Amino acid sequence: MAGDSQILNTKSFNVIKKIIVFTTLFFLVFSFSYFYITEPFYTFKSTLVHYSNLINIRNTGFLIHPIYLSIYTGVSIIFCLDLFLKDKRYVFFALSLILLVFMGILNKKGPILSLVLVGVFYVFKERLYFKKSIYLIPVFLLLLVAIVFLPKYKDVNGFVELKHLIEQKSKTSSSTGIRLQIYDCAIHKITESPILGYGIGDVNDVLNNCYLNSKTLPVEKNYNTHNQYFSFWLSAGILGLTAFLFYLFTVLKIAKEQNFKIFYLISLFFILNMLTENILEREDGVIFFSFLINLYLFKNDVIDG
Repeated sequence: MAGDSQILNTKSFNVIKKIIVFTTLFFLVFSFSYFYITEPFYTFKSTLVHYSNLINIRNTGFLIHPIYLSIYTGVSIIFCLDLFLKDKRYVFFALSLILLVFMGILNKKGPILSLVLVGVFYVFKERLYFKKSIYLIPVFLLLLVAIVFLPKYKDVNGFVELKHLIEQKSKTSSSTGIRLQIYDCAIHKITESPILGYGIGDVNDVLNNCYLNSKTLPVEKNYNTHNQYFSFWLSAGILGLTAFLFYLFTVLKIAKEQNFKIFYLISLFFILNMLTENILEREDGVIFFSFLINLYLFKNDVIDG
């Protein structure tokens, strides 16, 4: 590898960031346009409403869960803002705004909240001076407007559910209610076997038995834990969870020591999303996560972000 030490330099990393940004944006715009043009009787508004469902059922050959598309979009936004703040190329600022609109259209709580927390962390961690941080204000405002005012499927805004968490716990018609009931079963099963867990591959059977006994969720849905940390704990016990947390801590430690600011933010973005998704158990998630993490971990040159 000695002769390849210049392959992953700053310039090549920026090229990779741009490829991810443009391919994600192309997929979003092309798929939205495709549904708008080809779906019979669909207006622009109805395409907005149904887009997050259509990409998972009608996008033949390119089906993707809207949450994972939101994660791709969130990563692309982070890359856009990084490219803009470094080089003041306003095209990337404009692209980040377009991507934010699609985040609002997809309207997935986990990726959006993770992106906001990463943004807030970045502002305070870097102590950005006003002239630089002011560019982030329209970004957050646009995201807020998109979340509040864009039309939603069945006129249900997932973020409103968060205001009434106690009431949601008894509802299986909302994603928040489903997750809360899944977490109840996951925590209950963890307390029954916290040290050794239940073995890799047996977690869903354990959860399905809990759903069946509690009569809360339909077993045929085969819901996973919707939390990567719970999944590791159930699969491999406290030792497996500890090993996974140590791995994530090591990733953040390397990013901090080598001053890979964007690597740190991307890692943090994934870590936060793992609170509500089993990212490492779906092809859509594990490939993207592994590619980005290993791209930085095995880089030969030490660069800034």
